[in-house]
Amino acid sequence: MSTEALDREIGQTETNTTQRYGGVLEHMPAFFYRVNDRGIITECHGHGLVRMGLSQDEVVGRDITGIFPEIAADLRLALEGQPVSAELSGKTEGRQWWFHNNLSRDGSKDSDVSGFAIDITAQRQAEESLKRVSAEQEMVLDNAEIGIVFLKDGVVVRSNTHYQKLFGWEEEELFGQNTISFFPSQAEFEEAWGDAVPLLTAGKAYQREGNMKRRDGSVFWCRNLGRAADPANPEMGQIWLVEDISERKKAKDELEQVIAEQELILENTEVAIFMSKDRKVLRSNRHYQMLFGRDPEAEIVQSDDPSQAYKALGFPDQESYQQFGQEAYEVLSTGETYKTERQMMKEDGELFWCRVLGKNVIQGDTSAGVIWMLEDITERKRAEQEILELNEQLEDRVTWRTAELETANRELEAFTYSVSHDLRAPLRGIAGFSQIILEDYSDVLDEQGQHYAQRIWKGTQTMGQLIDGFLKLSRTNKEDMSLEEVDLSELAQSVVDDLKSNEPDRDVTINIEPGLTALGDSGLLHAVFDNLIGNAWKFTGKTENPTIEIGASDEDDVPGFFVRDNGAGFEMGYAEKLFDPFQRLHGPHEFEGTGIGLATVQRIIHRHNGKTWAEGEVDKGATFYFTISRKH
Repeated sequence: MSTEALDREIGQTETNTTQRYGGVLEHMPAFFYRVNDRGIITECHGHGLVRMGLSQDEVVGRDITGIFPEIAADLRLALEGQPVSAELSGKTEGRQWWFHNNLSRDGSKDSDVSGFAIDITAQRQAEESLKRVSAEQEMVLDNAEIGIVFLKDGVVVRSNTHYQKLFGWEEEELFGQNTISFFPSQAEFEEAWGDAVPLLTAGKAYQREGNMKRRDGSVFWCRNLGRAADPANPEMGQIWLVEDISERKKAKDELEQVIAEQELILENTEVAIFMSKDRKVLRSNRHYQMLFGRDPEAEIVQSDDPSQAYKALGFPDQESYQQFGQEAYEVLSTGETYKTERQMMKEDGELFWCRVLGKNVIQGDTSAGVIWMLEDITERKRAEQEILELNEQLEDRVTWRTAELETANRELEAFTYSVSHDLRAPLRGIAGFSQIILEDYSDVLDEQGQHYAQRIWKGTQTMGQLIDGFLKLSRTNKEDMSLEEVDLSELAQSVVDDLKSNEPDRDVTINIEPGLTALGDSGLLHAVFDNLIGNAWKFTGKTENPTIEIGASDEDDVPGFFVRDNGAGFEMGYAEKLFDPFQRLHGPHEFEGTGIGLATVQRIIHRHNGKTWAEGEVDKGATFYFTISRKH
């Protein structure tokens, strides 16, 4: 067909269509069109073209597949005589549109196909929106941290992911499950369902806390909340919210247990405890009632009259109550604990001493009341009074005993003076004459006589040493102490140097720890080392490879020191006697000595607020320890 012929056909078709349909299509959300067997649009009318941003002039004469590419297959079917119904979609300036399109052979012309497209954009947008909302609801349901299940006629119709995980079932397995499957027993199911059905049928909500059962048989504590899906039509089924509250139940049970235990302790404690507010007792334990001589089971009688409040609280009178209240308020208002001791009154009027502690309980910005603890201290007060009286008697005794001690000390000083002067003169005479006999008359004495004279002279020397030791021991308690930081290592070295100068031929290994210091009297501490190191020197006299060690050994955070040797040693059974005056564990034929040295050491260390002790083993040496306090 020539172009002129096509134009004439299109023009004639438009004329016919316009006459046939008039202006109806110009106002409908649709458009009518006709396509020839070559796919050329020969006719098109309708307001629906506006949705696509087209006009009649832009459409007529064009290949329809150029406008709607997806229509090609449908057009072939329609040309073959098959009616076709399908959707057309696209975008215009970014806006999506949809049309429902119907194609069929035109009865008036065998070669043409007529089409009628209705704008369904609004419908499809609503459907898409509904799908989106439904998908969002599905997402919310499946991501909710609470189990959600829809039941109808007692069986599961739908459940969310959390419900499935909660009970350990797969979604397809849950479908159709009877509600009884989720209860530990038939009895529990019947009880719960029996309570729920009347409420749900009436369109009301039902709530329950109780045990539920998982698929594996394990039981957990649940909170269930159910209501009809449509309260106006309960037969439509129910929606249930299920929450695992096992941990909350456990915490609640534990809290209740703690509260019960605290209540038990509160009621059985021997201390009266009560809480008061606005001059009234809010709560008290049994012992509070018993403390005031009341029936522990009886209710506390309280008066609304402020002038009578003191009676219920156990005060002797209004004045003492007001004084107490003023003192307590001044302390409690600062947040501190109020403490006092005062006389209270029992129900029968008997007065007793009471120790009172109060603490203000703050909740938010206000006081919830004051917790009080009361303890009957009548016996303690009585004992304190007796102690005061005994102390007064003791002070009198101390004064008397001090006077006796001063008298004894004066007598001891007189005795010491007598020993120092009166005994030494005859002793020197005996020593001198025995020496003269040995030197001038040895030729007239036989061997036995000389032996006797020698023993007399040695006895006087020993007696002199005992007198010197006794005097030295007595002076250790009388001399004034001059406290200073003493270098004990240097002091010990000076004692060792003196010993070596007196016996230069002896080979003794001496180990002195450097940096030993103590707070004390230098002269008295020199005497300590003089005796201890001197003893170690003496008792290693018969030992091969003798060794003496001086070092530190702190005891209970108090500076401690020791002198150790590998000499004769001693039996530990006699350790307590070592520091007694004139006590010796070795005879004079073994080792010389008077038994005064260690007693002197102990007295000096005691004056330094320290202690002494010894450890040893026969033929394996001995260690003498002592401490020196830094507090004097």
